[in-house]
Amino acid sequence: MQIFGASQGPRTAEYIERSAFFARNDAPLLAKGMSGPPVATLSSNVGRRALVRSSYGEAYSMFGMRDAIGVIARDGGPWLVMVSVGLTKISTLEPRRARALEKIAAHIHAALRLRFRLYGEPIAPPRPPGVTLETDAVLTPDGKVEHAEGTAREHAGALRDAAIAIDRARGKMRRRDPDGALEAWRSMVEGEWSLVETFESDGRRYMLARRNAPDAPKVPLLDPREQTIVGLRARAHGIKLIAYELGLSQSTVSRSLASAMEKLGVVTPAELVRFTRT
Repeated sequence: MQIFGASQGPRTAEYIERSAFFARNDAPLLAKGMSGPPVATLSSNVGRRALVRSSYGEAYSMFGMRDAIGVIARDGGPWLVMVSVGLTKISTLEPRRARALEKIAAHIHAALRLRFRLYGEPIAPPRPPGVTLETDAVLTPDGKVEHAEGTAREHAGALRDAAIAIDRARGKMRRRDPDGALEAWRSMVEGEWSLVETFESDGRRYMLARRNAPDAPKVPLLDPREQTIVGLRARAHGIKLIAYELGLSQSTVSRSLASAMEKLGVVTPAELVRFTRT
């Protein structure tokens, strides 16, 4: 299934039509563009010459677009979310901008995954009143743990710190220091939980910790954390991005990845891919 969207305006329908034209006439090139790292330009994913020869130029030339930046969030299955911004020339993405967009992709990725787990599909109506969803911990925005169960009790400190960081990032910090706010607001906590804001009927605000670890390939010999890290590394996620996405330290991610590669007897990240596809 494909969903094309654009900002509302007098040429929205035409933009959607040409997006569909590109998808129909260059499906292999589009698929290649969507299978690369979470943030990249279309030209870097598919090659500049291939892009110039494709129907992309014909489809988008009237909009002044020759390339695009894509932010892609995926977690297996047939669905992904892609936010694409057109560029007026074939371009290379600035590293600083790429790092910021990667973090945004991590949040979209976690939200897409959580929506699947709550609703069974990414596009669904709200749950009917009275339906409860599994929650491992309940915290106030200032970090007070109101309730925790299972392994969430063992990580109450990390959950508390994450709730405080999110609340701080949502305040004045997002205007004063947007890069710092983005860094502070991790998409996961300890590689297991997403923190979701909710309001009670009396207006009180809480953060709910819901289990939402990334889908991971079932690779023999590896523990669950190693499987998760190997799966993300095989999707071209760098060490820094994996650490950010899972809410772990870079040293923890590096140690787990090194341990996994030693167990599997591989040397390069490219060799990990075959273990994720078996």
